[in-house]
Amino acid sequence: MIDIDRLDTLDAVAPAAWNELVGDGSFYLSHQWLAAQDAGQPVDPVYLTARLDGRLVGALPTYLVHRETNEFYAPDRCADGRWTGRYLIAGARRAYTNDVLVAADLPADQRSAVTRALVAAALDRCAKHDLDGALFLYLGTEAAERLHQCAPSRPPVFATADAVVDLPGTGFDDYLAALPDKRRREVRREMARFATAGLAVKPLPVQPYWSQLADMFGAVQRRYGHGGDPQQWHRIVRRQTVRVEADAVILGCLNGGELVGGVLMFPWRGACYVKLCGFDYARLSGAFEYFNLVYYGVLRYAYDHGLSRAHFGREAVEAKLRRGARLAPLWVVEVPVREGSSGDPAHNAVQGRAWRAGYPWASSAFAERGWSMWGMSERPKELA
Repeated sequence: MIDIDRLDTLDAVAPAAWNELVGDGSFYLSHQWLAAQDAGQPVDPVYLTARLDGRLVGALPTYLVHRETNEFYAPDRCADGRWTGRYLIAGARRAYTNDVLVAADLPADQRSAVTRALVAAALDRCAKHDLDGALFLYLGTEAAERLHQCAPSRPPVFATADAVVDLPGTGFDDYLAALPDKRRREVRREMARFATAGLAVKPLPVQPYWSQLADMFGAVQRRYGHGGDPQQWHRIVRRQTVRVEADAVILGCLNGGELVGGVLMFPWRGACYVKLCGFDYARLSGAFEYFNLVYYGVLRYAYDHGLSRAHFGREAVEAKLRRGARLAPLWVVEVPVREGSSGDPAHNAVQGRAWRAGYPWASSAFAERGWSMWGMSERPKELA
């Protein structure tokens, strides 16, 4: 029998036991990341856990969100704005990564039963608060497929895509060799310009550099039209560095020993997760600092530390595709309390068509099977 517990704090679960459920999944599902991001936020969390014969075999965070501080996690801003009701947010609520955590060594039927039990408990919470249902935001294709098969959900809805670079071979030269000739020459030119300018990339400790990174992160946000009190950016970066310091790495872009740029990343179980970057624009020299830090610096670090892939996230897609990334679709799955329409079913077809048309030169980037699922490969009537 599967026993479900409802916990008000992650402190009630041993970090090692939770992270065993994460397995080789994303750092953004880890106990330490969730605990850091949930603390002090305008949400009421309940962490659902499943036990089988006393063993922890499943987990699902759920959140009643009182005020969403990230517009991309507001239900009425996701996909085409179809979710205008009141929803429970199920699973991780930051960093565009999600899953229902279930022990990988269970037989398939038991994994499905654990998933169903956790989803049922989430729906119980929805009913208690008179919500329209539970929303699972930013699921990978496999996670969305498992959930859709196990739960009374509506078909997955495409939201965006994560840019992932799979690292060939054992060193940076292998990465370069895998690029098309023209792109390889451009990368070498960008690296040569960077080196000639006397710039360097090196790992830095979180203390004392997180505060400088926060200032530079704020500069990037302002440059691209995002306002906010400077202290807001400090709070964000502090939560994503100091509170997970054992896992955080800051790569610094140095000019004469002075920090002019930085990127925050998390090496975790074979992969590198790039979270944010910042620059002191007034001190840049036009030597391709962004590309050399955020891409080539990260990839060199990944090779040097035996990592096999790098996750660069959902923004600046074209720059990432031109540097060898593939696109991994991210989905929203709605598990409703009541039956009813959730919007135009042609959404996935429209999005699939638009993304391919936007990057016609990068057809190999759409190789993941998710790009052919749930209508993504269909030609929508309005584009026929």
